[in-house]
Amino acid sequence: GMSPNPSDADSCVLFVAEKPSVSRALAELLSHGRHGSRGARPLETHFLFHWFQPARRRCSISVTSVVGHVFGLDFEGGAERRGDITSIFDAKTKKVVEETSERLGVVQHLQRAAKGCGWLCLWLDGDREGENICFEVLKVLKQFPPERVWRAKFSAVTEREVRAAMSRLGKPSQAEAAAVDARQEMDLKVGVAFTRLLALGAEYRPVCCVHCIRRPLSHAMHTALCGPRLPCLHTPGC
Repeated sequence: GMSPNPSDADSCVLFVAEKPSVSRALAELLSHGRHGSRGARPLETHFLFHWFQPARRRCSISVTSVVGHVFGLDFEGGAERRGDITSIFDAKTKKVVEETSERLGVVQHLQRAAKGCGWLCLWLDGDREGENICFEVLKVLKQFPPERVWRAKFSAVTEREVRAAMSRLGKPSQAEAAAVDARQEMDLKVGVAFTRLLALGAEYRPVCCVHCIRRPLSHAMHTALCGPRLPCLHTPGC
């Protein structure tokens, strides 16, 4: 097929979408079906020529994608297993390559796809999650200075939306991305704390409290049937 390899990086742009189906649809729309492709699914790269406004010229464009988040969040050095439950909330976290992205080699794929490109245009979905993934891509592709990085905002992969997005390219929003970082950290820490609490509870409650689920019991009855244990969640009387 058509895999342009211009020596001039200023005429070469990498487009990154959030999933392979979007990168394929983008290439179809921008090239009217006349694009070349390389690589194995799901991580294909499509090639076409198109006007790119920031470069003020017709450019060779490589369109590829990630598969959702490139990075996930984890605790640094097993911090969540030390100390009491409250220490989980102060524990340091780090970004680690997400499992599916690791298996598919997304980081290496992006680095290969970006070779020889002088511009980066981020076509991640137009929500906060997409904004966050923009910065994950930038973390992998550190070679692009801010003035060479652009963000396309679109709400559907239609000819009209894509053309509009191409004509009003902006910049990725650090604040929107940070909101997702905060949510991910909360999800991780609350999830681990809750699991620890359940495990602690299980030490006191070896059997399921079926009596309480079926009908409310007095405290004395509860102790007689189920043994002394932590307060039961099912009935206020326990």
